[in-house]
Amino acid sequence: MKIAFVAGLSEKKLRQKLAPLQALDFVDRIDLYRRAPFVDKKIHWQEIPPWARRWTLSGDLYRLLSLLLGGRQYDLIIACHQEYHGVMAWIAGSLYRRPVVQMIIDEVDWVFANRLYRRAVLAANACAVRGGMSEQRIRDCGYAGPVTIIANPYQVPEGLPNDRQRADPRYDLICVAGLVEGKGHDWLLTELAAVAKSRPKVRLALAGVGPRQAALRRHVEDLGLTDNVAFLGWLDEPQLQAAYRSCKALVLSSWHEGLPMCVVEAMAVALPVIVTRVGELPWLVRDMVDGIVVTYKECGSLADGILQVLDSPEVASRMGRAARERIQELSMQWSTSSVAESWETLIAALSENTFVKRVSP
Repeated sequence: MKIAFVAGLSEKKLRQKLAPLQALDFVDRIDLYRRAPFVDKKIHWQEIPPWARRWTLSGDLYRLLSLLLGGRQYDLIIACHQEYHGVMAWIAGSLYRRPVVQMIIDEVDWVFANRLYRRAVLAANACAVRGGMSEQRIRDCGYAGPVTIIANPYQVPEGLPNDRQRADPRYDLICVAGLVEGKGHDWLLTELAAVAKSRPKVRLALAGVGPRQAALRRHVEDLGLTDNVAFLGWLDEPQLQAAYRSCKALVLSSWHEGLPMCVVEAMAVALPVIVTRVGELPWLVRDMVDGIVVTYKECGSLADGILQVLDSPEVASRMGRAARERIQELSMQWSTSSVAESWETLIAALSENTFVKRVSP
C-alpha cells in the first residue's frame, strides 16, 4: 500500500503519528507532504525547493500542486487536519477518487466552526480522533462514516525528579504551548497577576514559540510581571524533560485542544496539571485527582486552581502521584503496536467499504 500523508507538526509529533503506520507490514511507502524535510523508514519527503519553502504560502501552494499532480498513485490519503491540510487531502481525494482519512487532532467544534474544514471532514471516507469525547462529538456534528480513536504512541519515561528538585524548583509553573491565539496565554497572564497579589514571587515558564511572542511580552510588562514570567523559547526533548522536572505544576489555558501531549508528558513525571475543560482533557485529567480542570475564561478559576496546587504541597504531591499512575495505565493502550492495530482496523473498514484492496492487512 502506498500512502500520501499531509501534515505540518513538529518532528517529535510527526514521528509519533507516523510510527504506527510504519509498523504495518502492508504499508510499503508513505509520501510525506510537509514543508520541512523529514526522512525515515518507509517515509519519502516530497521535496519542496528552497525558494518555495521561503514563505509559508508558496510552500503550501507547492505542496498542494505536488499532491494534485501525484494523487493518482496513492491507495490512501491521510491528513492531519491542521486547518488547510485536511482541505488539501479532500481536494486530491475528490479529484482521483481516492479514500481520505482525516485525523482530527484538535477540538472537533473548532474544526466544524469553519465551513470549508467541516465540508472536508464530512466528505472523508473515515476519521481518526484523539479520544472517546471527540468520537461522540464528531457523530453529533453529523459525520456518519467510520471513526477510530488513534492515539499518539507514548512510553512513560524512567525515573522521577528527586526531592531536592521538587523542594527548590526553578519555576512554580510551566506552560508548554505554541505562542498562538488558541492557547489562551493572555488569560493565563491575567490570572497569574491575580496569583501574584498573594504570591509575589510566583514564577511561570512559557515554553514555545509563535507569532504572538511580542504581544505576550508587552502584556507581561503591562501587568507588571516581568520578574514573574520567563520565555524559554523552543526546547528540544532533553531540555523539555529537564523543564518539567524543575517545576511544581503544568498549566494549560487553551480554549481549544485535542489531547495535548504536553499534559501527558507532565503527568508522566508526576506533575499535577491545571487545564481547561476542552477536547479530551476532561477525560484525561480527573478533576481534583490528577489535577484541576477549569472552565476557559471563567474569571478567577485558573488563579484559584493555581493557588490550590501551590499553597498545598501535600495536595500537589498526591495529584502528581495519581497523574503518573494514570499515564502508566493508559500507556498500555498507547504502545506503537496497539495504535498500529487501530490503524489496521480503520484501513480494513475502508478496504471493505470504499475501494478494492491491493493488499490484505
